[in-house]
Amino acid sequence: MTTIYRTVGVDHYEWRTFGPDLRELEWDYFSFDPPETLPKEKGGRYREVTWPAGMERWREPAFDASAAGWTRGLPPFGQLDGVLAPLLESCSASFCGCGVAPRTLWEKDVLMTRGTFQFPALQEGRRYRLVVGGSAHVNAGEGFALYVNGKLLAESGAGVGKRQGGQPRGGHFFADFRDEFRGGEVTIAVHSFLRYSNPRGPLPHRGHLTVWMEEARIPPVPER
Repeated sequence: MTTIYRTVGVDHYEWRTFGPDLRELEWDYFSFDPPETLPKEKGGRYREVTWPAGMERWREPAFDASAAGWTRGLPPFGQLDGVLAPLLESCSASFCGCGVAPRTLWEKDVLMTRGTFQFPALQEGRRYRLVVGGSAHVNAGEGFALYVNGKLLAESGAGVGKRQGGQPRGGHFFADFRDEFRGGEVTIAVHSFLRYSNPRGPLPHRGHLTVWMEEARIPPVPER
């Protein structure tokens, strides 16, 4: 339905940033190499890992990132072969952003990042989603887990495969999560993994991650 409106030049139902633009705010982050290793040349980096001591509850609102030794930084978090460089300079997808140079270095295999932000209450007649940017292309990115107030909102066990590119990644808010946004503080957390290969072979290690929230008005459904 949104595509039909867009075709005739109506943008009233497009996705737009909701609440604070999380791409312009500092997040707490921590990067580490877990004891659960995998061969880097085979891809598929997403897996269960052992969190560093004292960080087992890092996704929950009450977790004190500063006391646990975390650092604060601006997104995007990322790297290309160890430096702050964009992954694909030609990327223009509004739901990706991997063409933007990272502002904070993603140093080791696992990246954990979290923040508590002020959001207005959700409105009726609109839909909402959290976008995990930086890996919307074929053979890009790795799996991720996305949390709201300590609850798992969305999880992907792999990066973007063949014929899966060109689509936003992240999670939509359905009835079981809308109550998390009543107006006030909301804690958002996500973790992901660096990528080292694709089906054609090894790659320079790379990663790119940004999270933000969007809303869209729900188009009317014509009566038959």
